[in-house]
Amino acid sequence: MFELFYLYIRWHYRRAYTELFAISKNILSAVFDFFDIVENFKKLLSPWGKTTRKNKTLSFLSRLNGLIVRFCLICIGVLSIFCTLSILFLIFAFWTFAPFIIVYFFVVGLRLLIRQY
Repeated sequence: MFELFYLYIRWHYRRAYTELFAISKNILSAVFDFFDIVENFKKLLSPWGKTTRKNKTLSFLSRLNGLIVRFCLICIGVLSIFCTLSILFLIFAFWTFAPFIIVYFFVVGLRLLIRQY
């Protein structure tokens, strides 16, 4: 019985953390690649949609449109990364305290059953 408990604790706090870290790294990479923040920074002042005209006013408006759209995409991407990081932090915190929470609720349930009878 104690060996099973030891194996579970070893898995929960050693192997599962490494797997959870790898999954978190993949999720953050996917969010970062989805918004393509680096590429949007590089092309921040480029015309939107390859619209290049010889007319300076239309060219300026196209560049302004590209600036606004790319800046909004960058802001949404950074916000998404921060939200993803906070959710991943909560998952790691829950994973750390999950065995204690399970034992606590088990003891509380037993106490309620004992009081009832």
